[in-house]
Amino acid sequence: MIDLYAMGSPNVVKIFIALEELALEYRVHPVDTFAGEQFEAGFRRLNPLAKVPVITDSDGPQGSPYTIFESGAILI
Repeated sequence: MIDLYAMGSPNVVKIFIALEELALEYRVHPVDTFAGEQFEAGFRRLNPLAKVPVITDSDGPQGSPYTIFESGAILI
C-alpha cells in the first residue's frame, strides 16, 4: 500500500493523477502546510526538505518500506 502525504497543490495533483491512472491502492495523509505541519519532526523524518508530496511504499524493494519525495522523482 502506498501512503501519500499531501495537500492541495499542483505538484500533489500530478501524483494523484498518476496513482489513479496506474490503478494503485493508496491512502492519503493530509499535511496542512498553512499550519506548518511539514516542519514537524515526524514529517521531516519522511522528507528532510519539509515539502509535499511524499510517498511511502510499505512493500518497497526486498519487501522493506521505501520513501520518495519531490513530485518529479515520484513520477519517474
